Amino acid sequence: MLARQGQEHRSQVDEVRRALAQQQEALTTLREALTTLIEQQVREVVTALEQLSRDQAHDVATLTERLEQLVQRIEQVATRAETAQTTVVSYQKRADAQDRLIQTLTTSLQEEREARKALSERLSALQGQVQALRRETDGRTRQKGQQ
Repeated sequence: MLARQGQEHRSQVDEVRRALAQQQEALTTLREALTTLIEQQVREVVTALEQLSRDQAHDVATLTERLEQLVQRIEQVATRAETAQTTVVSYQKRADAQDRLIQTLTTSLQEEREARKALSERLSALQGQVQALRRETDGRTRQKGQQ
């Protein structure tokens, strides 16, 4: 009976050892599967990060180029604004000079009108004198003709 109990005990120990060996093997397989899965996911994450990095570098390059274009455009607009301002100042000076010339011409025209008016009045007076002299001459001619 003891021999039988010993044999059962050994049989149970062997069974436990086999179960332990199976569990060890299952753990090793599981560890390898998990390691493979983790490595695969790490590669995918690294690939995604590299792609994201490339995309961001491309975006930065595109934005930098756009910013440079905007800066150039702003500089062009500033140059045009300066040119326009210079042109406006030039036109204003020209307009001021023309205003002064117009004022001078207006004054000259007014003086000319006044001179013409004075000459016209003098001419009217002289015409009146000429008519008076003609009448006087005509009157003397008649008196001589009657004498």
